[in-house]
Amino acid sequence: MDFIRKYLLHFLLWSIYFTLFFFVANEQFTLINALLVASIITFVHASIFYVNYTYLIPSLYFRGKNLLYLFSVVIVLCTFVFIGAVALEGLIQPQPVPLFMMNNPNDFSSVEPPIFLRLIPISVPAIMLLMVSFILKKTEHSQLVEQELEQLKTQNFETELKFLRSQINPHFLFNSLNNIYSLSVTKSEKTPDMLVKLSSMLRYLIYECNVDKVSLEKEIEYISNYIELQKLKDDQISNIHFNHQGNNAEISPMLLMPFVENAFKHSKIEDTDKSWIDISLEVKESGKLCFKVENSIPPIPTTKDETGGVGIANVKKRLQLLYPERHSINFFEDIYQYKIELSIELNGTH
Repeated sequence: MDFIRKYLLHFLLWSIYFTLFFFVANEQFTLINALLVASIITFVHASIFYVNYTYLIPSLYFRGKNLLYLFSVVIVLCTFVFIGAVALEGLIQPQPVPLFMMNNPNDFSSVEPPIFLRLIPISVPAIMLLMVSFILKKTEHSQLVEQELEQLKTQNFETELKFLRSQINPHFLFNSLNNIYSLSVTKSEKTPDMLVKLSSMLRYLIYECNVDKVSLEKEIEYISNYIELQKLKDDQISNIHFNHQGNNAEISPMLLMPFVENAFKHSKIEDTDKSWIDISLEVKESGKLCFKVENSIPPIPTTKDETGGVGIANVKKRLQLLYPERHSINFFEDIYQYKIELSIELNGTH
């Protein structure tokens, strides 16, 4: 559709161009000759314009062959101007030349003007049209390059985001299946309840997370289910608090969960009754989400968990892609506790 609109515009502009030359020629020639003059000039100028626009610039200039391009432009200009001059020769009658150009100033007879004067009416507009065609093609090319770069950025963004999302499910599954396996070995009665919770969470992951944004309420429900799943694993786990206010917003799926998982891993809350986890989530009226996760650190250092590092690195990359310059994340740690504070402007535009 844009292609048709573009060439309709070109046709309209050349029609106006032809009409202007026709009215000028009609002052000096008969109607038929005026039409012929306007047609010849328009044909010559349009030919120069489109040879430069469609062939010389893309084939030579855009490929860095600048000297060959300039040489070709001169050849094309001279060729078409010569063709136009020859075609007009029989239609345009010689006009008196200025006195300062006559060999004999006393001779006022009609003398044929010098060749450069006869070529001015056809060559000067041709040179101007060459410049116009160059500027137009250069502008179109720049816009096209920008569009292609933007499309490439979008494709790279979507590819990287899909890759990061694909890393979420295996990471979650490994942890949950290990927990259920441990209970099944001991033939715990909690195994069916854990399977139900896990089924609900997997349903959310598989069928509802394949979109750009989800309801924050669903993310909160997912975190709550995860906490309940952890509590079912061990009756001793009780020092977990999850407070949340405001859920009428949307967020990219599974952005918050890695921080919760990280707290469970490094607090070792199932190993000691002194361990604790505090999670708070609030959405302010401005649309700013404030998320905080704090957890105790066991007195005996634990072996570093590489998968936990992958989860945090993953979510940091996703935050950079999804909320550039609209989020902040801070980490605090001492010998007793570890804390992350995350804020996201949810109402901004991506």
